[in-house]
Amino acid sequence: MRKNLPGNSVTVSYSRISHSLISSVWLENALNPGGRKEFNALWDTGADISCVSPEVAKTLGLSPVTMIRISTPSDEDVPTHVYLVNLYLPNNIGVSKVRVAEGIPGGCDMLIGMDIITLGDFAVSNMDGCTAFSFRMPSLQKIDFCEHSYFPMSCQSTGGEA
Repeated sequence: MRKNLPGNSVTVSYSRISHSLISSVWLENALNPGGRKEFNALWDTGADISCVSPEVAKTLGLSPVTMIRISTPSDEDVPTHVYLVNLYLPNNIGVSKVRVAEGIPGGCDMLIGMDIITLGDFAVSNMDGCTAFSFRMPSLQKIDFCEHSYFPMSCQSTGGEA
């Protein structure tokens, strides 16, 4: 069971357009807490579940709690270990006992998937050629660029797939 820990929101800003949304995170073994370590995480709206690299699992001394099958960009139905971690985002936004799969997140230590992103509000902007993304937890309001647009004739709201 997840429990929200202290914290509220975080914004990560780049001095250029970035095609990858990366932030620092701190992880600890949820079954043996007390040893928080810093890692780089890619925020991935295409990932259903968060994952950590085998090196992160080894560094934190994680023990598998179960096995699942996942699909990756290069393969389907891949058996993998699942671990429990306590996750801390910048500004000490935390989620305890997060189930993370073991995987190979390209160019980072961890993928933050929709299992975490859906716990709050997430937005990306690219104003003046600089990417910024913000996350807050818990969710406080619907973010709707059409509803708050200065150009209502150029907006179209559609339903998402369930």
